[in-house]
Amino acid sequence: MVVFVLISQLKLASIKNSLPFAAFTFWLLAFPMTGPLQMADRISHPLVVFLVPHVVGLLVLAVFFPAENIERVTFWGSVLAILATLTYWLFPFLSFFSLMMAGLGGSALALRGGALLAGAHKPVEAAGWSLIVANLLLFGVTRLPPGYAGGYVLTIGIVLLPLTIKLPRQRRGDLRPLWDYLPFVLLYQVIAGLLYGFLQPLYQEKAWFGGSELFVYCLIVAAAAVLFRKRPVVVLFAGFVCALITCWFIYFPAMPGINLGMWTIQAACGFIDLFLVAFLATSKNPGQAFALGCAVLCMGILGGLFFVEIFGTQSRFLIFSESIVLNLAALAFFVFKRPLPPDSDTVIDQVDVPHEILQLLSERENEVLCGVLRGLPYREVAKEIGISESTVKTYMSRIYEKTETWGKKALIKSLNQPKEG
Repeated sequence: MVVFVLISQLKLASIKNSLPFAAFTFWLLAFPMTGPLQMADRISHPLVVFLVPHVVGLLVLAVFFPAENIERVTFWGSVLAILATLTYWLFPFLSFFSLMMAGLGGSALALRGGALLAGAHKPVEAAGWSLIVANLLLFGVTRLPPGYAGGYVLTIGIVLLPLTIKLPRQRRGDLRPLWDYLPFVLLYQVIAGLLYGFLQPLYQEKAWFGGSELFVYCLIVAAAAVLFRKRPVVVLFAGFVCALITCWFIYFPAMPGINLGMWTIQAACGFIDLFLVAFLATSKNPGQAFALGCAVLCMGILGGLFFVEIFGTQSRFLIFSESIVLNLAALAFFVFKRPLPPDSDTVIDQVDVPHEILQLLSERENEVLCGVLRGLPYREVAKEIGISESTVKTYMSRIYEKTETWGKKALIKSLNQPKEG
């Protein structure tokens, strides 16, 4: 049901903007993140080989954000990711270098997909849609024979999608507001690495239905996208609660505990992933925010791998103890820090325009309003749509008249508190 609600709220433009990020996420899951396209025993620690240059590339893009040349940088970075996938497939002896290339190129691919996603009419709903599409595609690839050439061809073809859509104009901004939330994401990824590392090999042997965990993930993502608009912090909190529940399932009898544990950790991933992607997509400088957010996420995964290397994944007691301690630390951090949802007067990206107001406006007025609600100055809205700045001001005057408001703050307040009746 929640999936249909999510789809019903999307427009064609939002679906178009969500496809590049869906393509990146699918590529990430299918190939470099030890996905079904990776061939076993080619190199040791392939995930580390990919993640280290990936984190470095993302941090470089976040710190030295090339706003003026972002189209060129992300285009050629995406081409590098495609070439890395092709090289890994055709030249097995270059697997190590292919994964390193994929790490560097993938950082540009992530930024490009995220920046395009942020340009959607409803970026939160588009974020949920992109994650669901990526995981459904992944489910299809897992059903192909190992090493099947069609899987590589399909993946490369899908990753070409982001190159066909022009990137919206980007800008640098203040990244400090992100740090109210990113520590939670970092802690969660460490937790998830421990739990997933323990459950995955057992689940492959004792799964009730292989791939069912992906459908659980998709349902949770859809529900989280609907919830995020009203209570974004609850989505983050729910992810940690699901991870904490997973800790207890590992002590249940083998088969039910393993299956329920895998489902709850996938539910946790659905909540956290949607929160992070939606939060970054609704930032005032989404491209730069995506670079930093994805870097923190990947650092958390590396931290989880580090703990697994030290303690292993065979001892239930060790995994249980480490996960409980990390979860309680994260929940305590949440309680005492208590990050609040963004204020609608300062960060206006998350305003959901009521349907009755959208009906009052023309298609061009809707486009202008969408740009203004994303926090863009009039001159940026004008460049994005292809009209003059004075025309944008004219459209805004008409919008104020039709909504019986005057000024941006009054308009935002009106949209947040629509009239009754």
